[in-house]
Amino acid sequence: RAVLFEELTVLYDISQTFSQLGDFESKTTRVMERMAQSSGADWATLRMPKEDQPGLHLLAAAGPAVAESPPIPVFTEAQTLSTAAFTEGRTIVIDDYVATPSHSQTLVDLGMQSMVILPIRVEGRTVALVTVISKDKRYFTPRLVGLLTAVGGGLGTLLENSMLHDENQQSDRAQRRLAQESQVMAEIGQEISSSLEIEEVYERFAELVRKILPFDWITINTVDMQSGTTTLAYVTGVEIPGRATGTLVPLAGTFTERVMQSSKRLTFQPDDLKREASVIPGLMPYFEAECRSFLGVPLLSRGEVIAVLNLVSTLPQAYSAQDLDLAMAIGQQIAGAIANAQQYAERRRSEQETRILADLGRIISSSLDINEVYQTLGEQIKKAIPFDRLSLNLINKENQTTSPTWLMGTAIPGREATDQVPFAGALSGEVVQTRSPIMLEVETPEDIEDRFPLLMPAFEAGLRSFLTVPLIDRGEIIGIMQMRSKERGVYFQRHLEFAERIARQIARAISNAQLYADWKRLAEENSVVAEIGRVVSSSLDVNEVYDLLGEAIKGLIPFDRMSLSLVD
Repeated sequence: RAVLFEELTVLYDISQTFSQLGDFESKTTRVMERMAQSSGADWATLRMPKEDQPGLHLLAAAGPAVAESPPIPVFTEAQTLSTAAFTEGRTIVIDDYVATPSHSQTLVDLGMQSMVILPIRVEGRTVALVTVISKDKRYFTPRLVGLLTAVGGGLGTLLENSMLHDENQQSDRAQRRLAQESQVMAEIGQEISSSLEIEEVYERFAELVRKILPFDWITINTVDMQSGTTTLAYVTGVEIPGRATGTLVPLAGTFTERVMQSSKRLTFQPDDLKREASVIPGLMPYFEAECRSFLGVPLLSRGEVIAVLNLVSTLPQAYSAQDLDLAMAIGQQIAGAIANAQQYAERRRSEQETRILADLGRIISSSLDINEVYQTLGEQIKKAIPFDRLSLNLINKENQTTSPTWLMGTAIPGREATDQVPFAGALSGEVVQTRSPIMLEVETPEDIEDRFPLLMPAFEAGLRSFLTVPLIDRGEIIGIMQMRSKERGVYFQRHLEFAERIARQIARAISNAQLYADWKRLAEENSVVAEIGRVVSSSLDVNEVYDLLGEAIKGLIPFDRMSLSLVD
C-alpha cells in the first residue's frame, strides 16, 4: 500500500506539472527532477525522436550530476541498449553498466554505473525514452524498478497530452503572429506607396517593421556601382558613429556588398567578434557600438539589386530563419516603391538640371563680358552641385600654369586670383594633360602627397572632395572648372556628368568673351594709332606734338617715362 501511495503521489505531481503554464521543455525538465528525486538517482533524462533527424534526442535532464556531467545530446544506434528499449518497447535494468558488452565508454567516463531504461508508450506506440541513472552499481532495487516502471506507464498519456497542448499553443501563437504579420505587411505596402518621397514615410515604415521584426538599427542602403560606394539613404535606430543618414561609404568590405554579391537574404551573427571583424571589416563601427546580429535582404527591381535593407540587433543570435523569410517578404514589398522613388528623384533631378542649364545659357548670353556674370553662374551651379569653393582657371600653355580667373567660397592661401599654379603636381595639371575630368576624395595627407602635392593647401583649408572638369571649346582646352567640398562622399557620377555639360556652356562663353576682349582691344589700338597719326600730322614742328604724342601712346602701352631719340 505504501508503494502504491508513492506511485500515485509521483504521478499526481507529474500531472500537476504538465497542467501548469509554461513551455513543454521546461515542464519535462521539472518532471525529470521529480523522477530523480523520487528514486534518489544521479541523472534522469527524457529523449525523443525527431522526424527529420536520426537518433534519440535529449529533451530534458535533471539530477544532482547533470550540471557537472551533462548527458550526451543524441543517442545513435551505437547505444544499442537504449535503441533496443525504444524499438522493442521493453524496460531494461542494468546493475553493472561497465560489465555490459555493449557499454559506451562516453557514459562510463561520465561515471554512470547502473540504470533503468524505460520506454514511454501510448496505445502500443513508444513515444519517448526515460533513463534513470546512478553512479552506484546495483543501485536500483526491485522496489525502485517497480516504482519507476509504474510511473513510466502512466507518464505516456500525460506526456502526449502535454505535447498536444503545447503544439496547439504553438499553432495558436503562429496563427496570431501570421495574422499580425499579414496586417503589418499590408500597412507597410500602403505606407510605402503613399508617397514618392520615401523619406516622408520612412519613420512610419520603421515603426511598422519593429512590430514584427526586432532591431536596434535599420537602414536602406542604395548602391553606386560606378563609384563603388553605398549610401545610407534612410536610417533609424541607435547612433553608430560615421553611419548617419546620407553617409557615403566604400562598398568594399561591407555587409551590404556581401548581400549584393549573393543576391540572397543573409544573416551574420558571429560568436567571435575579433576573428569575424576581419571577414567583413565594414562592420567594425557596428561591433564597436555593441551590435551582434545582422540581417540583410536585397531589394530587387527588374532582376537587379537597387538597394539593400539591413537590420541590426545588439542581441547575439537575434535572427532566425523565420525572421529572414519575413524580412525578404518586406523587401519584396518595398522594392518597387524604392525603385519608383529613385526614378522620381532622378526625373526631378533631370528637370532641375535642365532648368539650371537654361538659366546658365540665359545668364551667359546676357553679357559679352563673362566677368560680369560669374557670381550669378556660381549661385546657379550650386543648386545642382554642392561645393564650398568654386573656381574657373585659365591655362597658360607657354608657362605650363593655371591661374584662377574667378572664384567663390573657401579661401586657399596661394590659390587666389592671378596666382600661378604649375601643371606638375597639381590636380588641374593632370586634367589639362589628360583632357578628362577627375573626381577625388582625400582622407589623409598621404593620399595626395605623391600624386598631387600641390593639392596640400586645399587639404589644409579643410577641403576633402574634389571635382575638376576641363573647359574645352572647338577642340582646344582653354581652362578648368573646379568644385571642392569640405565633406567626403558628396560627388557622384551624375555630378561629374552635369559638371561637364556646364563646362561646355562656360567654355564657349569664355572663348567668346576672349574674342570680344581681343576685338575690343584691337579696336582701341586702331583708335589710338589713328589718333597718333592725327597728332603727328598736325604740325611740321615735332617738338610741338611731343606731349600729345606721349599721351596717345600711353593709351596703348603703359609707361612712366618715354623718350624719342633721333639718329644722325
